[in-house]
Amino acid sequence: MANNFFVKNSLSLNNQFIANTSQIILNANIAISNSNYFVGNSTFNANISATQITVANTLSTLTLTPLAVTAAQYLGSGIQANASQYWSNAAGIVVTTGQLNNVGIYTTITDSASPVWDTANGINFNWTLGASRTLPNPTQFFEGRSGVIKVKQNGTGGFTLGFGTCFIFDSDVAPIIGTAANKSNFLFYHFVSSANVLITLAAKSVTF
Repeated sequence: MANNFFVKNSLSLNNQFIANTSQIILNANIAISNSNYFVGNSTFNANISATQITVANTLSTLTLTPLAVTAAQYLGSGIQANASQYWSNAAGIVVTTGQLNNVGIYTTITDSASPVWDTANGINFNWTLGASRTLPNPTQFFEGRSGVIKVKQNGTGGFTLGFGTCFIFDSDVAPIIGTAANKSNFLFYHFVSSANVLITLAAKSVTF
């Protein structure tokens, strides 16, 4: 057996088979069939062929270091970010084009005597007033970010809107929203620094 070792039908191994210095190891969890290599146990399953590598298990991690990867694809869904994972910058999550297109979906500001403008949860916001309120300073400042806040009067209407300490305005005059019941006002905002937000009234008393 100095050069070749032949098995006519099958080779059964109780533990491992190690060949030459490249250390090819076979045990109960590895099978080789023509150009396919199957690796599997209770928590891991992989099929490696000449043209494709398939890994099936949510607990497994696969690291590849080939010369090149051509037309890589991920066909699953569990690794795609949901809205909360996107906005929390969760690690190891894929963001698809469709999810980026949904980034502008309105996030609700819950009306209360002390409302919270949580800028970590969205870009555009809607807020239905139940009384005269003050737009609070944002929870976080993202210099360069812009968006819209849709402020709607409820069925009663007649409410005013004040502004927190961080806001700046055109001609240094705070805008006055419309007060008609069930009408919407669109406020454009832009973070001009890490401490100030520009607010302008883009549209007033809109039926929407």
